[in-house]
Amino acid sequence: MNLSNELRAWGRIWSLVLACVATTYGREPLSVRVETTPGGPQIHVDGTPVPPRFFWGSENSGRIEACADWSACQFDFTPELDAPGNATLHFRFADTAGDVWIKDLRIVDTATGADVLPTGSFSSEESFKRCWNVWPHGAENTVGTLSFTDHALRVALRAPAAGATRPDFHLHSQRLTFIKARTYRCSFTLKAAPAQSVLPCVYRVDNGHHSRIGGPLGSFYTQIALARDAGVHLVSFSAPACWAPPEQAQVWSPLDALCRRIIAVNPAVLLVPRVSANAPGWWLERHPDARMVYDGKDPYPVSCVSDRAYRAAVCAHLEKLTRHLREAFPGHFAGVHPCGQNTGEWFYYDSWERPLSGYDAATRAAFRAWLAARGVPDAATAEPPPHAARRAHPHGLLRDPARERRLIDFTLFQQEEMADHVLALAAACRRGSGGQALTLFFYGYGFEFAPLGNGAPTSGHYALEKVLRRGAADIDILCSPISYTDRQWLGTAPAMSAAESVTRSGILWLNEDDSRTYLDPRKQEYVQEGGLVNLQQTQQVMLRNTAQAALRGFGTWWMDLPGQGWFNDAAIWREIVRLRPVDAAMCRRPQPFTPEI
Repeated sequence: MNLSNELRAWGRIWSLVLACVATTYGREPLSVRVETTPGGPQIHVDGTPVPPRFFWGSENSGRIEACADWSACQFDFTPELDAPGNATLHFRFADTAGDVWIKDLRIVDTATGADVLPTGSFSSEESFKRCWNVWPHGAENTVGTLSFTDHALRVALRAPAAGATRPDFHLHSQRLTFIKARTYRCSFTLKAAPAQSVLPCVYRVDNGHHSRIGGPLGSFYTQIALARDAGVHLVSFSAPACWAPPEQAQVWSPLDALCRRIIAVNPAVLLVPRVSANAPGWWLERHPDARMVYDGKDPYPVSCVSDRAYRAAVCAHLEKLTRHLREAFPGHFAGVHPCGQNTGEWFYYDSWERPLSGYDAATRAAFRAWLAARGVPDAATAEPPPHAARRAHPHGLLRDPARERRLIDFTLFQQEEMADHVLALAAACRRGSGGQALTLFFYGYGFEFAPLGNGAPTSGHYALEKVLRRGAADIDILCSPISYTDRQWLGTAPAMSAAESVTRSGILWLNEDDSRTYLDPRKQEYVQEGGLVNLQQTQQVMLRNTAQAALRGFGTWWMDLPGQGWFNDAAIWREIVRLRPVDAAMCRRPQPFTPEI
């Protein structure tokens, strides 16, 4: 049997195994857990080991191409939910400098012909201001300028200043109303110089969370189908947490509708939604003292992990959300991935920036309790160290335990506070699932935070031993992206953590593989971050990364980071099929991968 035929045969065999497991889906709630095996921790579905391979995506709209000539564009959409005055149309643009013109914009109820959006809203500055807003406001908008000529909106786009981050520049309409199961048509005329793409999308907004309800067909579902055909049924995805004020009736419909759309593409899918565990805006408005405070004075709109009211509230909601998913999708719900703080990865918000957090009342109270538990005499009146002292190193790189004891204590406290918060969330999710679904967390980036300007410990990721010791009962998977420092085509793609120490504790380590495939239009700008310039490089890197994960006993998800189709090519997914024999062998190996170090 030649290699290609052998691979196809293995693909058929593994598909049959997964199909046998899938026949039980839907009958009763699944048990999906990481279990300890002689070969190390493995994901099991109803007792059957399955390869820890995921697809991760987000539901975004597709792009519409614009060129030098006017072209008519349209898309239809049928909301699965009512949107009573809480919907909005957004227009986003490519990173290409140039001009985009849009005119004749309409949104029409196809049954009645009624206009949902006032006509002519792009024809003049006055009409625009009645119906539209620009984000970001004022000086923060460094890339987009609007003008109006010949009854058309002109968007002049420019590159941000050298070294500056490009803002999420977009136009968003005032709130609109749509009726469930009605079909609406959005139409407009478009041109651009030079040619580039425009991304329109209709959202329903619930307590600050935007759920897509319409737009040009994107690549999220086609990638789920490609993963399905490659035998990858574990799907993680950005999902609304549906965390509403307590006086409002609990509404899960945005989350449920998204899950149903995924199931329609893959009836054997195993759902692992990623949800925000940061406090929503309405909660922070009611609890302003729960916000993080930086450099002794500056409050940020981010909930502090030391605030016990926030911790209790988010744990209660995650427990409720997990229970709902298990009851609503018993044959598909496989786990939940709560995310929060900086980029959702549970290191302190803005750790990469100059300001230092830790000056809110909640942190002070928690620090005093931490000191009191250790018998420190002045614990009741202790204060977090001044931010200037935390940045200074008068005695060299290392702290002097005699003269800088309080600085060392506060650093250790910050690590344990983040770890305790993660552990509390994990326990809540485990309660909600009845112990029958995966819990996943970003944590333990021990090798990645050396470049932090204020020092690696400002991340809060250095209490990994505590998480491993106390979290084994409630955490199935710890994860991180592949290291950003060595992921290019000729790189090695190392893990951010001492991953074998994680797996020895019975927790699966998972590499988030957000490699920029050749389908990323900006790949040339990010070669050092893994930008891959063609299909062959993409296949080679995905084979390298996934084979390394298989041999070391790690999980992986291939991540379409911006939701724009980085893995929307069956030729890339063939690498997963090629590795099926390796994954099958790793499920049966008699001992775990054990490196010398």
